[in-house]
Amino acid sequence: MIRVCYMVDAGFLGGAELYISQLATALDRGAFEASVIVRTPRHPDLDGWVADLQKTHVRVLSAPMNLPYRPADALAILRGLDILAPQVVHVNMPGPHSGQNALLVPLGRLFGARTVVTEHLPMVEGSRKRVALKALAYRSLDLAITVSHANVAYLHERQGVAASRIRVVHNGIADAPAPSAAGAAIRREVGAREGESLIWFVGNLLPHKGLRELVEALSICGRRDWRLAVLGAGPERDGAEHLAAAAGISDRVVFLGRRPPEAVRAALPSGDLLALPSHMEGLPYTILEAMAAGLPVVSCAVFGIPEAVCDGETGLLTPPGDVAALARAMATLLGDGALRRRMGESARARYQEMFTLERQVNDTSAIYRELATGARAR
Repeated sequence: MIRVCYMVDAGFLGGAELYISQLATALDRGAFEASVIVRTPRHPDLDGWVADLQKTHVRVLSAPMNLPYRPADALAILRGLDILAPQVVHVNMPGPHSGQNALLVPLGRLFGARTVVTEHLPMVEGSRKRVALKALAYRSLDLAITVSHANVAYLHERQGVAASRIRVVHNGIADAPAPSAAGAAIRREVGAREGESLIWFVGNLLPHKGLRELVEALSICGRRDWRLAVLGAGPERDGAEHLAAAAGISDRVVFLGRRPPEAVRAALPSGDLLALPSHMEGLPYTILEAMAAGLPVVSCAVFGIPEAVCDGETGLLTPPGDVAALARAMATLLGDGALRRRMGESARARYQEMFTLERQVNDTSAIYRELATGARAR
C-alpha cells in the first residue's frame, strides 16, 4: 500500500482543487491510500469540497500554511505529516502567484517522503524574491508533473527543474452524462428559443477569464440568434452585466451563479458551444467537459489550451484580448450548425483519445509507484 498525501494551500475552489479531489478519490484503493492536508482557515467554498472527500474515505487534516511569514506553521504541517505517514507528498501548485506554496516541498522531504508537485501554471509573477524562494524549495523536489507540454520550458528554464524530472500528464475527466430532462429544463430557464444557439461560459468570474470580452464580441458579431448562459460567480459579474446592458443585449445574457459541479456537467450537453476566451489557463476542466459533451469550443491560444482545442478541427482559437477576432469566431460557429456538429464530434473523439480520467489516474499512479520504490530503497 502506497500512502499519498496531497498538500493544498487553496484560497478558493477552482480547477486546481478539482484536480486533487479527482485523483484522491479515483486511485485504486487496493494499491493506494490517499489523504489531504488543507490550509486553515479555509475559504467557505472549500467546505463542501472537503466534505465530499471525506465521504469517499479520504482522510483530511487542516494546518496553517502561512509560510514563510509564520515559520511556526511548519511545525503544524509536520505534525500532520507525522499522523498520516505518507511515502509520497504531492504538492498542488495552482498558479503563477503560488510561489510560496513551494515551501511545502522541503517539509515533505524533511519528513522523509518523496516529493512531487503538479504545476498548472508554473510561471512565477510578482517578485524576484518569490522566484528565488521557489527555485530554492525545488532543490528538494523529486519529480514535477505539469498538465501541458507548453509548461515544460517554464519549469526547466525558469524554475531550474531538470528535464529528466518533469512528467507531462494531461488533465482528465470522467465521461459526460447523457443528455437528460435537466438539460431541457435549463434551456427553458435561460429562455433559449427554438433555433437559438445556447452558448456556455463556465468558470470563476475573474478578469483573466475574458467574460467582458465575450459579451462585447457577441454584441458586435452581427447575429442575434443566441443566448449566453454564464455559470459561475466572482467580481466580474457586475461589469459584465453593465456591459451587456449598455450594448442592448442583457435580455440574452443570463447569469446563473455558481452551481455544483455535477449540475454543470449535466447542463453542458444541452448547449451548442462553449466559449472561454481566457488569457491564462493551464488545461481547464471546463473545456474538457465541453469536449466530452460533444461541444465545439471557442477559446484563446494560450498555454495548454491548444493541446486540447485543435483550431479549425474541434473549435476555434483566437489571440487573447482580441475582441474582433473573438466576434468573428463566434459568428462563424453561430451561423453554421453543420460546422458546430462536425467540430463537436471531433472534440468528443479527442477527449476519448487523450483526456479521460482513467488515463490521467493510470499515468499519475505510475509516477507514485516510481517515487515510492525510491523511497523504500532509501
